[in-house]
Amino acid sequence: MINLRMEYSAPVDERMNVSRLLEDLHQVLLDDERLQRMRIPVKSSAVRIHQWFIGEQLDSVDFIQLILEIPQNDAAEIGQSVSGMLADVLEQEAEKVENLSVYLRIAEQTCIRSRS
Repeated sequence: MINLRMEYSAPVDERMNVSRLLEDLHQVLLDDERLQRMRIPVKSSAVRIHQWFIGEQLDSVDFIQLILEIPQNDAAEIGQSVSGMLADVLEQEAEKVENLSVYLRIAEQTCIRSRS
């Protein structure tokens, strides 16, 4: 399973439609031909963060970070391209947010337990 987790500072809700952004990011994953061909299920979620610090600016800067978790055996084929597509959508839709990031995490297959 591929997991997309979007974490964002609480004030982002006032600046943009976070639900729509999550839906658009989820759709990027659903539309990816490699993921369709490999029949990898996708789960996306959003977490609103109420306390955060970023560098010297502390909590005066808002952020959105995407964390994309991919099973190790699928990482080589899909990791870089999918994370790049997510970054493109994030940059387009969250232009008013100062700090944007995308992290790719590779999960060892032996550590994954999932039931759909």
